[in-house]
Amino acid sequence: ESETVLISLEHGFAGTCDLVWWNTNGELVMTDLKTRKDGSGMYETDDLQVGAYELAWNERHDKHIDRRSVLIVTDDGKAKEYEATLDPRVFIDVLLAYRGLRA
Repeated sequence: ESETVLISLEHGFAGTCDLVWWNTNGELVMTDLKTRKDGSGMYETDDLQVGAYELAWNERHDKHIDRRSVLIVTDDGKAKEYEATLDPRVFIDVLLAYRGLRA
């Protein structure tokens, strides 16, 4: 699936993931596409974002995500995939802290 809108009713957030696909190992992979002029690698915020998408996906689908990645594409067309390794629940901690600051 591409450009998949994901909604977490449990945690009250939504977003759009770029790609959910099956790899050759039979794993369900969630990948978010990022463009970077300088070709810098994955940011922690990228990892948090795709972790949030995984939480929302797993809330509404029987088949849960096996792995997450971020695909960085530079202006010259080069691409590199990075595995997202942060525990997706870290996003919830950040979300709760943000909401606490806004209260």
